[in-house]
Amino acid sequence: MRLLPLVLLSLRPILLPLQAAAALTDPELTGAAVDWRMVAGHREHAGHLASSLDAFRAAADDAQRRGELAEARSLLDRAVDLVAGLPESADRGRREVGLRLRRGFLAVSAEGNNSLDALHDYERCLEIALADPASDEMFGTLIALWGRAVIRGELAR
Repeated sequence: MRLLPLVLLSLRPILLPLQAAAALTDPELTGAAVDWRMVAGHREHAGHLASSLDAFRAAADDAQRRGELAEARSLLDRAVDLVAGLPESADRGRREVGLRLRRGFLAVSAEGNNSLDALHDYERCLEIALADPASDEMFGTLIALWGRAVIRGELAR
């Protein structure tokens, strides 16, 4: 059963990438942990942006658990790039804010509270969240910005 992922990869030009991604996420077939980066690539190749975003986020979570912050950030970079391909909607905004908040957190973890990357992500989150000031996205964004301001002593902000 452990050979199945290798067989699926060799059949990649024949199988639809989404079918391959589905097979790779089935632990009964693979007998191993899911390679979310590979799944994300298959889903992206198939043009299923929403599900590829979820897979990129799962891959970033796996990388973060392994302590690979740079890898996790690069996976989130790709996801943020892809989110622009989704139709303009509240769901797209929620997805983008979630990805950017996570990426900002990783930037602060790697670079400290002076991270300009985190600041840019948080400010973009604020722009998006202003569409619905009572949303969870606005709350998460304000918490991130508040935490940054307090730690940096920028209380007037």
